[in-house]
Amino acid sequence: MNKVEAKDDPELVSQRSESTKAKEAYAALLRSPGWAMLSAIVNAQIAARVDQIMLRPVHDGEGAAQEYMKGEVSGLKLILKYPEIELAQHSAVVEMYNDDSE
Repeated sequence: MNKVEAKDDPELVSQRSESTKAKEAYAALLRSPGWAMLSAIVNAQIAARVDQIMLRPVHDGEGAAQEYMKGEVSGLKLILKYPEIELAQHSAVVEMYNDDSE
């Protein structure tokens, strides 16, 4: 798409604007003291679950509980990665439009 088309398409202009806002919001979130506090809490929860999974022997009938805890660990890790993933995606969209506008 050429420069004129990208600037004249309201949907593309809206997408660029929304991605710019989201990029700024995720960047601010990752820099915030609250994110640092939440990350520390989540990492402590991950460590506690990993210790239970790795250090405790599994007895008959406990396999499902251990698998459940593995799922919890995966979900907690995703919480920590999600803002960075979103920031990268929105940054790529913004950069794509910046490249098109040059």
